[in-house]
Amino acid sequence: MKLLYPVEKKNYSSNEFINEEWKILSEYFKSSLYVTIFGYSAPVSDVDAKKLMLDASMENKSRNFYELEIIDIKPKAEVEDTWYDFIYSHHFSVIDDFKKSSLWHHPRRSTDAFFNAYLMNSPLDDNPFPEFNDIYEMHKWIEPLLKEENAIG
Repeated sequence: MKLLYPVEKKNYSSNEFINEEWKILSEYFKSSLYVTIFGYSAPVSDVDAKKLMLDASMENKSRNFYELEIIDIKPKAEVEDTWYDFIYSHHFSVIDDFKKSSLWHHPRRSTDAFFNAYLMNSPLDDNPFPEFNDIYEMHKWIEPLLKEENAIG
């Protein structure tokens, strides 16, 4: 798969796999209650990608309630400027460390944690990742969470 794209016109739709991934991302933006952006700085040259995400975000029926969490080491004001169009009211946070994120404290349950805390007034206990020696240990630790998700459907 192609890793580097032209700076000016990326043309994501020309690659079938990448085009499908963008469609999936768009559907998630349309329906998510809690969105975490981690590892994507939204460079100015990514006009098409940002437009796709923003258009989908604007279609989200829960937009008035959804929470946007951005993990970035840049200064908070710079991150806020970059993601300004995505931010609804005060429903966002900018953090500089993955270990401060909802993803870290509630692996595979960040939306549940958000929903319970802010909409049900019943916060979930933190269940942060433990320290792992390798990816296989992490998979083993996450396995019960995945089984629970699959059982729910």
